Amino acid sequence: MKLTLKNVEINKVSTFMYKLELKAKQSRSRTKFMRLLDEKQEEYKEGNDELLSMYAVKDEAGQPKIVDNQYEFENGNLEKYIDERAELDNEEVIINLEDYPKVFETLFKVLDELDIQLKEEDAVTYDRLCEVFRVE
Repeated sequence: MKLTLKNVEINKVSTFMYKLELKAKQSRSRTKFMRLLDEKQEEYKEGNDELLSMYAVKDEAGQPKIVDNQYEFENGNLEKYIDERAELDNEEVIINLEDYPKVFETLFKVLDELDIQLKEEDAVTYDRLCEVFRVE
């Protein structure tokens, strides 16, 4: 089974999944899933680092310069960065669980049987996970 998420959703999904109180087998399945998500999160971070390297002002060491806890841009590069970052954020990534059918089955069941109160961002993330895992 291949799951499709947007880059910008990965961190929200990770945060949500780590909050769930799961039993041993369920927790092991979550851990395997989270390792796959972590790989995608790292690729996303590398993509953003590359954009910052292209568009941000550099410090003496050649690294993107941070002033007042924000990256510094000039000559219209902020707009270019924002445009390309939006594209990166919305890029779809595939989480391949074909080698882990039990992980998919276990997490499907966790999501299907989840019986907790959800508010705000967690409710939206849960809904998105149900879409991705095709939970009715």
